Amino acid sequence: MNIKIRYFASAAAAAGITEDTYALAENSTIATLIDAITTKHASLPNGSDLVRILGFSSFLLDGRHASSETIIPAGSVSIDVLPPFAGG
Repeated sequence: MNIKIRYFASAAAAAGITEDTYALAENSTIATLIDAITTKHASLPNGSDLVRILGFSSFLLDGRHASSETIIPAGSVSIDVLPPFAGG
């Protein structure tokens, strides 16, 4: 399944993009997605910054909060990566 990722604020700055798409197996979790993002960006400029930011970001799955254990259902539209804003 293809999942659209939207990066915001410092996550977008570190990723160097605001949107990306990942192909994941069915029943993948947010943690699986984080691993895929880490693998893709680890060797890129600012990749280590993005990996660090992912560690304290919140994730929204189709507009609802998702933990790292949340299974991404087939047919999901998007996942937003939201780092803390304004120091919080």
